[in-house]
Parts: sequence; structure tokens; C-alpha cells
Amino acid sequence: MNVIKKMRVGVEITMYALEDSYLARVDQFLERINTYENVEIITCNMSTRIFGEYDVVMNLVQQEIKKDFDQGGKVSFVMKVLNDPIDYV
Repeated sequence: MNVIKKMRVGVEITMYALEDSYLARVDQFLERINTYENVEIITCNMSTRIFGEYDVVMNLVQQEIKKDFDQGGKVSFVMKVLNDPIDYV
């Protein structure tokens, strides 16, 4: 019997909202990503780490970046993606 193992990933993401009200915009982004289930999210001072199954995490990141870009203004996201992340707890 073949067992299919889901690929786990860790994404470290930093958002730079290039506008005067950048804190509110970053807070909105963080509030939205924290509503997702089946992922673990750790927010630090300079970045947020999202852990979970590859498709779930990448879909979350794609959807939320698009939502932010659709708001207009200038925003930059910097990401690192790690396959098979070490335990973070």
C-alpha cells in the first residue's frame, strides 16, 4: 500500500506597505491571514511565518497578496519558502 505524504512548507513573508498608513495596511493583512484554518501562523516583529500543507499555504499567500494589490497603492512582499520545515514549536 502506497502512502501519499503531503508536502509541508514554511513561508516567511514580510509586507512593506509603501504609504503613510502602512501600519493599518499591514495589520489588515495579518488579520486576514489569521482567519485561515489548517495552517500555523507565527507573527514576529519583522515577518510572519506560515506553516502547513503546500497547496493550502501557497493558495493562502496567493489570494491574500492579490487582495492587497487590488486595494491599490504601492506594496512590496518579500518571501522565503522552505520545503519540509523543521519543527517550529
